[in-house]
Amino acid sequence: RHMNSFFWLRKGEFRGIIIILFVSSLVLLRNHFRAKAQDEQSLRDFHRLLVELKNSEADSLGFAIAMDSVHQTKPIAIAKKETPDQRKDRIPVYNSKGPFDPNSLDDEGWKSRGLPGKNLIVLRNFQSKGGKFKTPQDLQKLYGWNEEWVRKAMKDVQINDRDESKVPQKSVEQPSPQFNLNLCDSAEFTRIKGIGPYYAGRLVAYRKALGGFTSIEQIQEMYGLREEAFDALTKNGYVKGEVKCISINGVSAEQLSDHPYVSHKQAKAIVNYRKRNGPFKDSHDLLKCVVLDEEDLHRLKPYLCFDDIGIDKE
Repeated sequence: RHMNSFFWLRKGEFRGIIIILFVSSLVLLRNHFRAKAQDEQSLRDFHRLLVELKNSEADSLGFAIAMDSVHQTKPIAIAKKETPDQRKDRIPVYNSKGPFDPNSLDDEGWKSRGLPGKNLIVLRNFQSKGGKFKTPQDLQKLYGWNEEWVRKAMKDVQINDRDESKVPQKSVEQPSPQFNLNLCDSAEFTRIKGIGPYYAGRLVAYRKALGGFTSIEQIQEMYGLREEAFDALTKNGYVKGEVKCISINGVSAEQLSDHPYVSHKQAKAIVNYRKRNGPFKDSHDLLKCVVLDEEDLHRLKPYLCFDDIGIDKE
């Protein structure tokens, strides 16, 4: 009896429920047909637009250009740290073409010997500031050049011993660089022609991540830096001062991977090797970790210090 009284409805309540259900059904049907009508209208509008573009030569050309730009436009790539295998694939290989003088060799001559374009830029920048090679070993002084490539190239170097200083030359006074790139803040960077607030902020951030610049050519490592911006920096800037040192025998894997030259995988392998084998005595000990090659070590070496032998914070 109690159950019957619970489910029992008065006549007015029953009619109310019927009305509510009827109204709800009407609302649902209206929304359904409205959405369908909108979809059909959108489809008709789209087809009409295609017909108009097809019939109009100018619009058709604009459409083709727009679509071509869509296909060719790529999203801005986020700089990622390369794996050792990826770096190995791009390590330059020296191709011997016979003896050459590095002071007079043209661009094609360098490229035919396997020199990467980025290294050629470093070379021309060095020479534009009056730099000359006096011995084959001087090739080792250029920043970022692969050590194995340089070692093989040195065997073919033959420098012309003619004393150019005795040949009368018209002297051209070159303006000296004005900005120390290790000390400039964002406002000072924007004073350099071609450097706006965006690049100024990125320069300061990248310098902080590195611990300071050791060479002006490191600026080329910044993703998306325009060539004219780099030229402006090399003409108006210079690098001087000490860099922040990484205590390799005390740094944690997380701290080490914060450096742009060390990936998380490399940092973890270095710290694990240190735990198993004890502290590193010098930079060449790091090659035993396998995850670093000579090019990695060459870039990282200026930022390493070994004065904390025996300390391990991990």
